[in-house]
Amino acid sequence: MSELALQDRCSSDMKEHLELATKELIEAVKSLEQDLVRRKKHADPHFVALVIAKSKIAAFEEQNKELKTMLADRELLKAWLADWVDTFTPRQGEPNYMELTLLQDDEGRRKGSIYMTNQIHIMSQKAYPYKPFGNSLEDKTGVKIHSGEDEHGVCIKAYENYVHFTVEGNYENVAKTWRFDYTESTTLYTVLMVEKMDEDILYSIQEHNELKLKRISVSGVFPGYPGQDRITITHAGIAVDERFPFGDGETRVNGFQWTIFEHITDRLTLVRWSLLVFPPVNAQGQLSLHETARSLRCPVNRFDSEEAIIERIRNIGELGLNKLRDQFRERCKRFVLEAPTMGSRDQLFEEDE
Repeated sequence: MSELALQDRCSSDMKEHLELATKELIEAVKSLEQDLVRRKKHADPHFVALVIAKSKIAAFEEQNKELKTMLADRELLKAWLADWVDTFTPRQGEPNYMELTLLQDDEGRRKGSIYMTNQIHIMSQKAYPYKPFGNSLEDKTGVKIHSGEDEHGVCIKAYENYVHFTVEGNYENVAKTWRFDYTESTTLYTVLMVEKMDEDILYSIQEHNELKLKRISVSGVFPGYPGQDRITITHAGIAVDERFPFGDGETRVNGFQWTIFEHITDRLTLVRWSLLVFPPVNAQGQLSLHETARSLRCPVNRFDSEEAIIERIRNIGELGLNKLRDQFRERCKRFVLEAPTMGSRDQLFEEDE
């Protein structure tokens, strides 16, 4: 038998087998359909309801899953949009309490001193425009403590102080007396070093005679703008000086302040003294609340609450400012018997020859 004849015979046999299998499948499907019809006629209605319910529940759960996914995506979008809008919303943040640092090199120190001094002067003139209170003469003293938290608990971030008072004497002479405290030793501070950084800007190192706190500062003198009878003295307390590292046990006070001396009459001067003082620092960083209290000779014990310690420090600060005010007034009493102006005791106040 030829090969072609064999192929035809195999193909014919396969066709017969497929037709037979198809008939058998059709008969099986008919039998299943008849059985299904019979089962439906005799099925338990509760069973049918249960099957239908399970089917619908499964479909509902699948739909619910899709809806939950859509809801989660929508919430994420809302949160993202809210954050995006928030970036364009102006707000008043917490104050930026800035410790001042002087660099090692001469040019960096000089430029830094000039910048700090001018910035403080600009702030002083914005805070106190010329005669903003109509020369109000009553004494005022205020101490506000800005608190926060550190690794030890509640801490003091800064002291915001102001003293408003009058002194008998010409405003130029009163300003010279105030400036004198930065260049010469007094009963309160011992001057260890004075260096001229720029025109009318001095660098000085002082030590508090009682508290033994070191004060490294840059101060400047600014006459009033044309038409203003006032003098402003600025003071920037340096926390870190790269040229003078901390000594053993050394603690420094730091912050910034300005004092404005304004003409009331030829023999009466209005003084506005504003300070933002930061907690003392040492080689390890800023002192804790209890360390700050001890450095200021403020009595504390382990049973005192942090709020009580802060209030005690605030009271001591207010008493100290009033004491300094009264001492300064006492020193200026000699002007009552002097002429409205006197010769300068400080080269930074002398007129050009």
